[in-house]
Amino acid sequence: MEEEYYTVREFAYKMGVKRQTVYGWISRGLLEVVEEKAGPFAHILIPKKAADKFTMPKGGRPRKTIDTV
Repeated sequence: MEEEYYTVREFAYKMGVKRQTVYGWISRGLLEVVEEKAGPFAHILIPKKAADKFTMPKGGRPRKTIDTV
């Protein structure tokens, strides 16, 4: 049986986020990927097994607190 993959675009659509967010998860090591070389280019593919067990990290920056005196 051949492994199935998502492209970054497909996975971003599935998760309801932008592609840049998925690339951020990849660069932070939160998402397993496979790079497939195609000449001078590389295609980043996300195994469906890894996608199924992926949980979206809690996003956003910490809220700033305003000190009132």
